[in-house]
Amino acid sequence: MTRGEKWAVGALGALAAITVSWWALALWPVPTGAPAWLERTRQVCFGSTPSGLPDAGGWLLLVGQPTSMLVAMFVIWGDALAGGLRALARSLPGRVGLAATLLLLLTGTVGAGVRVASAQPDAIILDDPALPPETYPRLDREAPTLALVDQRGDVITLARFAGRTVLVTFAFGHCETICPVVLHIAEQWGLEEDDFLLSGSVAAVESVLDDWNVARERDERTGDVSHPALVYILDETGRIAYASTGDPQTMVALALRL
Repeated sequence: MTRGEKWAVGALGALAAITVSWWALALWPVPTGAPAWLERTRQVCFGSTPSGLPDAGGWLLLVGQPTSMLVAMFVIWGDALAGGLRALARSLPGRVGLAATLLLLLTGTVGAGVRVASAQPDAIILDDPALPPETYPRLDREAPTLALVDQRGDVITLARFAGRTVLVTFAFGHCETICPVVLHIAEQWGLEEDDFLLSGSVAAVESVLDDWNVARERDERTGDVSHPALVYILDETGRIAYASTGDPQTMVALALRL
């Protein structure tokens, strides 16, 4: 196996391991008494529904991101991957490793299917199914700095909204899924005085995205950006109270709890 084939096969193995870890984090039932950070991590990364499963944005991340990375690997390292896999298949240890990996992925797929099938939406009874549960995790952490230019040319910081509830989300001009919908809705609604679309130089925007821990992945061939449809809800003191990938009704319900 050449060095390039080793790198390609290693990257494929790392992608498989990360994908399994992601799905386990999103779907493995959280036992009673589990650390609070675990539930918060699941909520922020994958969202939540009354059944305990990820919401639509979470499923988009779980399925779309590994798939896009796998496609990118075969586009970039197609020959190296094929050669590396053939080399593994020619040796007994390699065949055992491939079989173990396939068995792990198959077991995980079956386990995910069982978890989804066993999650009954009506297992949790709410007064209003549109509302998030009372156990919805509150983050209560300080918001990162933000200083970008709005549609009127003014520099906007969070200090402008002191004493008010604020919703902060992020969109990308080259995103073909969530973002164009958000931007199109903004155009159709028309922006009110307290609605702000912020932007700036590439360096300034990237810095803000990093500070707010906005996960994103850019496809260099198409320019499309994959990312979760995450909304941060800030309380009147400027701290992040909630993070959600839910629908507008969820956002409103969480904001009203502040």
